[in-house]
Amino acid sequence: MRDNELPAHRPKAVLSYIQDYYMHPDLVIDISDCMDEKMQAIQCFASQFYNPHKPSDEPETPISSPDFLEMIKARARQYGRPAGYSFAEGFVIPRYFGIKSLFDLD
Repeated sequence: MRDNELPAHRPKAVLSYIQDYYMHPDLVIDISDCMDEKMQAIQCFASQFYNPHKPSDEPETPISSPDFLEMIKARARQYGRPAGYSFAEGFVIPRYFGIKSLFDLD
């Protein structure tokens, strides 16, 4: 191994983030405390999203439509509600992974 290489790593689980199309999540993670920061981070790429104060001549895409940012927030609320969170991120998993105790669940 060279000095700038990291040792091989095998993850215990692989979670796939659900993007903008609806999928039933296998797992949700509470993001209630950082939802505002998430929206601010997304909007750092302002040229890609709808801006009512600066109309674009570019063709509309699914993420440049007026309702896309609202959909992101609504989806996080939708994923969070059944788990008792204000907002959550949804993930799908290709295989089951376990916990040792039901008391470890929220």
